[in-house]
Order: sequence, then structure tokens, then C-alpha cells
Amino acid sequence: MLGGYDESFDPAGYQDNDLLSRARLMGLNYIHLQDAEYNRAIVTTNKEEIAHASSEKSWKEMNRNNRQLSSKNITSRKLKANTDREHIGITDHIYTFTYNNIDK
Repeated sequence: MLGGYDESFDPAGYQDNDLLSRARLMGLNYIHLQDAEYNRAIVTTNKEEIAHASSEKSWKEMNRNNRQLSSKNITSRKLKANTDREHIGITDHIYTFTYNNIDK
């Protein structure tokens, strides 16, 4: 329904905000669970977040660019992301295994 995180965004900044905004505008309910075990997250700094990003931009620049793109998409009612992509996410080094003549 949402199309996931918008793969056209820079690699860091504003993705969660965009996803939640699109979900809310599509009429989905946000439920904040209070379970501390369920809500644990890996805490990182902005510098750590972009350490392996495929961009020369700072986190601040990526966040600003993604916020602007999100606003543009939402204003034009483009709420489902990645509609122009055959695959989303990382597609390098994905392997498919098939089994031949397996005895059951």
C-alpha cells in the first residue's frame, strides 16, 4: 500500500517522517506500543548514520533534500513510493537456490 521507504531519497534523513506522513494520509492508524523490549532501537549519531552512505552530502543536507522531496510528493498526492521501480531495496548479491531431484 505505501511502497515502503522512498528509494529516490538520499540514503539518510527524513525517511521515517515521510513514511509515517504518507501512512497517516492514506488513513492508516499509528499505534505507539509502550513495550520497552519491542521499542528498542540502535542509537546512532548522524555521523554514524552516514558513515557508509553512498553520498558525499552531510546528514543535514540529505535530511533537508528528503524533507523537500517528501513535501513535494505529499502535496501532489503521490503517497505510494517506488511505483516506478521493478525492485526496491538492495538487489546486489541476491541469490536464488533451486533444488532438483530431492527425495522426500
